Amino acid sequence: MQAKRWSLRFTKLITVSFVALFLMTAQPASALKFISFGTGSPAGTYYFLGAGFASLINNNVPNVRVAAEST
Repeated sequence: MQAKRWSLRFTKLITVSFVALFLMTAQPASALKFISFGTGSPAGTYYFLGAGFASLINNNVPNVRVAAEST
C-alpha cells in the first residue's frame, strides 16, 4: 500500500515537472532587436564614430540592428 502511494506521488511529480517545462519553453531566437545609438551632431566627429560603431555591431552581432542618431 505504501509503495503504491509513493509511486502515485512520483508519477504526479513527473507529470507536473513536464507540464512546467513545456510552459517555460523559450520564444524563438529569431526576433530582431532594434537599438538607437546616441551620437553627436551630423557634422561633428562623434557622429561618424557612432555610425562606425553601429556599423560594426550590425555586421558582427546577429539579430541586432543599431541606428546612429544625433542627440
